[in-house]
Amino acid sequence: MKRIISAGLCTAFILSLAGCARQDTTPSLTAADTTDTQMGRWVESRVDLGGEQLISYPTQLADGTIVLYTGKVGEDSIEDYTRRTSTDGTNWTSEPAAFDVGDAMVTWILVAPGGEQALITYDGENAGLVLQAPDGTKTVVEDDTVKQGINPITAVFQGDKLDFVSNGDTVDFVQVSLTDGSVTTAALPQDLAYSLNSLTTVGNQLVYLSFDNNTGDIILNALDPATGASTELLNPVPNATSSQALTGDADGAAYYACTDGIYRLAPGGTLPEQVVPAEGTAMSISSNYPLSLLRTAAEDFMVLLFGDSGGNGDLYFYHYDETLPTHADTTLTVWSLADSATARLAVNAYKKANPEVDVTFETAVQTDTDDVSAAINDALTQLNTELLAGEGPDVLLLDRVDYTTYINKGMLADMSDTVPLDALQSNIIDPFMTDGRAYVLPARFIVPALCGDAGTLDGLTDLNDLQDAVLAAAPRPDTEQYSDEYYTALPDDQKYALALASGVDFAKLLLPSSANALLHDGALDADALTKIFTFVKTTADYYGMADYINTEMDGASSQSYDNADIVKIDAQQDEYSTCSRAKFGWMDVATPYAVIAMARTNDIFDADAEAVPVDMIPMPGLTQGAYNPQVLVGVNANSKNPDAAKELAAAFFGTDVQSQYCSDGTTVRADCLREKLDAVKATVSGAKTGKVTGAYVGDLDAFYANCTTPVLFPVMLQQNFINHAQAIIDGSEDVAAAVAGVQSDLALYLAEQK
Repeated sequence: MKRIISAGLCTAFILSLAGCARQDTTPSLTAADTTDTQMGRWVESRVDLGGEQLISYPTQLADGTIVLYTGKVGEDSIEDYTRRTSTDGTNWTSEPAAFDVGDAMVTWILVAPGGEQALITYDGENAGLVLQAPDGTKTVVEDDTVKQGINPITAVFQGDKLDFVSNGDTVDFVQVSLTDGSVTTAALPQDLAYSLNSLTTVGNQLVYLSFDNNTGDIILNALDPATGASTELLNPVPNATSSQALTGDADGAAYYACTDGIYRLAPGGTLPEQVVPAEGTAMSISSNYPLSLLRTAAEDFMVLLFGDSGGNGDLYFYHYDETLPTHADTTLTVWSLADSATARLAVNAYKKANPEVDVTFETAVQTDTDDVSAAINDALTQLNTELLAGEGPDVLLLDRVDYTTYINKGMLADMSDTVPLDALQSNIIDPFMTDGRAYVLPARFIVPALCGDAGTLDGLTDLNDLQDAVLAAAPRPDTEQYSDEYYTALPDDQKYALALASGVDFAKLLLPSSANALLHDGALDADALTKIFTFVKTTADYYGMADYINTEMDGASSQSYDNADIVKIDAQQDEYSTCSRAKFGWMDVATPYAVIAMARTNDIFDADAEAVPVDMIPMPGLTQGAYNPQVLVGVNANSKNPDAAKELAAAFFGTDVQSQYCSDGTTVRADCLREKLDAVKATVSGAKTGKVTGAYVGDLDAFYANCTTPVLFPVMLQQNFINHAQAIIDGSEDVAAAVAGVQSDLALYLAEQK
């Protein structure tokens, strides 16, 4: 079942979830006890759902019991429902659950504090609502407004009523009596259909979070259902990254979860306080989106996080343990130019196994930096100064950095005695081994790939072949993205080879499969630069790109299937797989599941149209067998805690980290990669004949086995390549001038690296 991941983060059967919600009990030091060890810290644990998917958000009953429901989700149904309960959020018991709803299936369950259940059903055509009392008595709610659908994130119990907002032909506030199923409705403003992303009770108020499309801010609002009026309570909500994970308490305080942790807003307040810090937890991973939040009577929290590994989220429990020291005796530091989801997973895994050690993750360059190149230069200069002085971070992530310099200067420690080398994919790891020693290793990798209709990729092996393919196809018209014309398929004889519109696009296409031919052994290769800029000029002239008006190619979508990794599809791939205008699509393959999202049909508006068989090959370039290492891990040879630092580095390659996917590349563990490959093959071979999931006809094992040459390129090369490629497109430089320009621009940078 294919799904598009939108702002609402749809799951297989439900738009999303919401939940309900400890005041910060962290002790503070006084002058009298500053010599004592400060005690108390939050501890995260993941709730084991037995491989099943949530079909309810966690709810706390009146007696303090936490209850949730899970099910085995198939392509078209949910089977084997399970009721799971806990009195402490850590220890859970489970029992089978069955629901008598006729021929319909239960797609979601809302549980009231008194134990009443509101069963959201689907019979293949319409949604339904069945109320089930604690004694098993059922009431079928017969109401057209209800049948238009219930969005669980807007459902909340108040007394003996279930309140929710129904978005059908109109936007209505609906109240359903839990005693007899009677329904009352009140019209709400139409704009709430797009802005009301959650609904919960805070004290005696109904409140919700909304997302401002113009500013990107998240706003906290109060809703008066009697009048339909909304009142802003806080605009913007500081640090908020989710417009769904919201709850409140009886005293009128609101709580929300984000990538910085869990915050509390006091009644009438405007400055939220952090209750649970995210550092070292799954909340800190930027690809994890908080979907729901529960605050228990014991003042603990449960957060549902939607990540990149499919399903409908992972559930985490946060408990404040007063028996643990607030700060550990040993602190390790992980350094990276940019944020890294894999690094945060590794830090979390290490801290769980080593609670006596604190780990700090430092990102040297922030995402809102104006001059990224200058910021990177400054960050590397500072890092080099510290390392040369025998100081610096314990673990280094050397992505987009010339790591060979650090090895040659003896700055990195050998990790071969701690990292499980035998468990890693040999063809990916071997190029990084030096006489049996591992000074730096990739924890993930990406493969630049070209895809097309089966049979059309034959003979495409290098950059010359790719250039010939461009010239053999039609020129690319300057079409506005998202216009009707953009989504109108072209006849085969009018299709262009590749979606390209700017210097940025040429860099994305060419550098991942050619960069190490341009820059190697600390020097630029003029001949290779000439070849690659000749490709830019020839293609740009053929397409007429100097006259392009539409040069921005935005990301198109993220796609997934049940229990599969999310695959991000950029416009360069989308113009093949969705629009059927390009002869070939191209993308950075970060997961084997990418093949499921590659295929196209001849009519994108026909859900039953058969897919065209599709194949995929490594991107033809100046390097054969190219792959792009990601999350390059190294250990400071002068770390003050060398053994602990190496154990932390080894955590990057543990099964608990490598089995998880977070859009930053494919696992390097052979067993985890094998598991993904087998799962993809089973999905493809088991798909309905002719449908998209069964359209891939290539050999995935051979595709990954052909990854033999790591290609890395510093940000400096990328930015300068973009600048001069764009100058060629605009006609302000010829190929020779572009080559000379890159050599001049990078001269100082290359000299500093020696």
